[in-house]
Amino acid sequence: YLKLYNLENQNCELIYGHGEIVLSLDAHCPATAITDSSACSLFASGSKDNTARVWLVDWAAADPARRVVCVAEAVGHTEAVGAVRLARKPGCNFMITGSQDRTVKLWDLSGVPKTSAAARQLAAPIRLSARYTFKAHDKDINSLAIAPNDQVFATGSQDKTAKLWSVAEGKLLGTFQGHRRGVWSVTFSPVDQVLATTSGDKTIKLWSLSDFSCLKTLEDHTSSVLSASFVTAGMQLVSVGGDGLVKLWTIKNEECVLTLDKHEDKIWSLAVADDGAQLATGGADSSIVFWKDTTEENIEKLHREQADELLKEQALSNYLQAK
Repeated sequence: YLKLYNLENQNCELIYGHGEIVLSLDAHCPATAITDSSACSLFASGSKDNTARVWLVDWAAADPARRVVCVAEAVGHTEAVGAVRLARKPGCNFMITGSQDRTVKLWDLSGVPKTSAAARQLAAPIRLSARYTFKAHDKDINSLAIAPNDQVFATGSQDKTAKLWSVAEGKLLGTFQGHRRGVWSVTFSPVDQVLATTSGDKTIKLWSLSDFSCLKTLEDHTSSVLSASFVTAGMQLVSVGGDGLVKLWTIKNEECVLTLDKHEDKIWSLAVADDGAQLATGGADSSIVFWKDTTEENIEKLHREQADELLKEQALSNYLQAK
């Protein structure tokens, strides 16, 4: 099952549907979904039961049992679905899945209900059809990422490579080669033509999408780097790894500027809020940790302390002059 958490009170709802362990998640949440009572969100899940499912979340539903509805099911992979991604643009008309069977499938979501009223009319989840299927790698596919413009997507595999593909045709555009171990995650920069990959070789690599060359290699983790995400308008990168650490990198000078230690085991998953102010990490220690960016608060505190120090120095100076 899955869990849907309320971040204000930490309450959660159990969501049943898959027959085996859930390995991957992705969400498509419109900016108005929380404030607009008529807006809904979609999220997708991939499982060891060889299927992927698409769920609709009605945030305005009074009955928690009716808040989440499975609206579609993708059946066709012959092994576990370890990676799933929804289209990034509004409308969310397709989903891409990657599997341990080494294939990639693109599923048409144009007929999937996007409103709670349409979802309630379903007698059963829609059986999705794959627009195309192809063998993408020589070993398990660990991760997928779709570019912000929905034109291309990337895959990362245990075969030590990442690859770039055309969304429209599933055509191979290029291969990123250089890691010495399997690639655990791939992610696109929100502002540049750059792809970031993380690997079991303890490194993060940044690649050019134009010529597929390696631009930078970031090294500081002491174990496999399992996930990464761009923050601060693409100027920084957050990574998590098998060493249980969260690291913040400044890309320009390839420097690790902050290391956070809260988990007691491998950190397998990382999610960053759209504004970059919060992030969540999930680990093999069975815990989910929420992190908040306190940079502005720390700067304000420093300014207050400096102003207070100036007042004290001025007062001391006045007392000395008055003897």
